[in-house]
Amino acid sequence: MYTLKRFSLYLFIILLLISIYQDINTNPSSTTVINKEENVIVNNAYSIAHVKVFPGDTVLSITETINQDRLAQMDLQQILKHFEELNPTTDPYKLQPYTVYYFPVYTP
Repeated sequence: MYTLKRFSLYLFIILLLISIYQDINTNPSSTTVINKEENVIVNNAYSIAHVKVFPGDTVLSITETINQDRLAQMDLQQILKHFEELNPTTDPYKLQPYTVYYFPVYTP
């Protein structure tokens, strides 16, 4: 009985250390790769990209990363409006980290 408790304790400690090691070595804020799935045409103005949000990301920062050179003619209010159309139950100022949202990808 005593050896089973000791074994369980060692197993718990090993799993805890593995978990801490993985948390330290995976820094999601350093990975700025955006996972775009299929772009679905919504209208002539933009298509949709599915993006996982990380801590510190904003609607504008992600939209700039996705669209890069196409934002020169875009208005901030229009970007927020399109985001709200794609995510009607989401407050664009309070994105939840590690959640996937729909973002507009503007066509040239």
